[in-house]
Amino acid sequence: MLTYTPVTDPAELLRPELDSRTPQHEARDSVWGRTLARASYERQIAAVEARMEEAFRDAPEAEALLSIPRLGTVMAAVFLGALGDPRAYETSRQALRVAGLSLTVHESGRRHGKP
Repeated sequence: MLTYTPVTDPAELLRPELDSRTPQHEARDSVWGRTLARASYERQIAAVEARMEEAFRDAPEAEALLSIPRLGTVMAAVFLGALGDPRAYETSRQALRVAGLSLTVHESGRRHGKP
């Protein structure tokens, strides 16, 4: 007859396996550990992005930035965070330069686009 013995420490169930570890066990655990870590990072990133989107929705510049094709909420929030207050700049070109963007391309001494 089998008897039920309650287990207070779940690691005890794995004790025989832990005593006879092989390289295959180590590889499996390493992959599993990386998988769990990645899932954790993805959850953290999703939480941060959700908070960014929530805060960005209240920004007066949100509607204008989101009207730019292919510019998502998170990227627009990053752009606005890097730029600061857009009203602090005299021209849009000045703001773009501060943000590291330019409407002109300089290649081999030649300039393309609007100066």
